[in-house]
Amino acid sequence: MDESTHSRQRKLELLVRQNRGKTDFKTYAEELAGLLKLEIADSDRLDLEATDQLIAAHTKRCQESKQQPQHYFQKTWTYEPTGAWSNECARTGDALRGVTGVIFVGPYEYCGAIRVAPERALRVAPSLLKFDGNTLNLAASDAYSGLYLDQFEEHSEWFVELVVWGEWAKLIAPAIEV
Repeated sequence: MDESTHSRQRKLELLVRQNRGKTDFKTYAEELAGLLKLEIADSDRLDLEATDQLIAAHTKRCQESKQQPQHYFQKTWTYEPTGAWSNECARTGDALRGVTGVIFVGPYEYCGAIRVAPERALRVAPSLLKFDGNTLNLAASDAYSGLYLDQFEEHSEWFVELVVWGEWAKLIAPAIEV
């Protein structure tokens, strides 16, 4: 397949996903705005191409950061009671106050990622996990720092894991109870 055919195919795939976002997930931005308790401006919404690039970089840098323990934080809690981990998420958000981030939650692959202050998203982490089904990803705009919160089942018990990397890991270190 030549480059122009590949480019046309990629654009077509993006348009199909974008149309699905507009038809199947019409209220995505409004629902997310309600959970975050803020208005989402059009300028806060990333297009699908930018979303794809940022989530790919976010995932890659998270994996790479595991090799640098000074830039990596990981903690796991039982899902119930939610107070322990949701309080830690709020403290993490407070430590990231003033940082700009991008959230990947819910059907972002069809609707695009949203620029949001990590502190705001982490304050409502339990609601965002329910909205998504099990995962909340937040990245710095350059994807060199980020975090994810993952709800998972192991041996019939539910857990939540918080992973923070890059400069964000250094920022949150004093705020988190190890």
